[in-house]
Amino acid sequence: LDNAFQCFIHRFPSYFYNDDYKTDATQFLMKLKEEQLDDVFQFFINRLSDEKEHQDNRRKCAELLGKLSMKWNEKQLNDAFNSLKDMFKKDYDRTYREALETITVKLSGKQFDNAFNYFISRFNDKEIYMYNDKYADLL
Repeated sequence: LDNAFQCFIHRFPSYFYNDDYKTDATQFLMKLKEEQLDDVFQFFINRLSDEKEHQDNRRKCAELLGKLSMKWNEKQLNDAFNSLKDMFKKDYDRTYREALETITVKLSGKQFDNAFNYFISRFNDKEIYMYNDKYADLL
């Protein structure tokens, strides 16, 4: 089964984020074992930061990172937050904002404080004043 899963994720990656299939992979992904979820998490993070990946696919990965956030451990939540904040700086799409909102509230104390301070600093950044409302939404 593990080999079948590995083959599936590497051979048909768009199943997880391609709306053309009209599938919701969330239920399938929720049933995976921890090590399989680790692979899926890494898959989403890699696709999210791959600039060659189509923006719609990156947004779907962000959406699924948010939807599955209750399955991620503390390190994964922190990694997801960092990847999403980097994407949000490049593309102020609501998908990234919603995933950031979902993941931020799951961060532990110090990490949550760091996230909050980051949003405040971006909100106060005079060089991106025209996008400050995007960060206000996160506060």
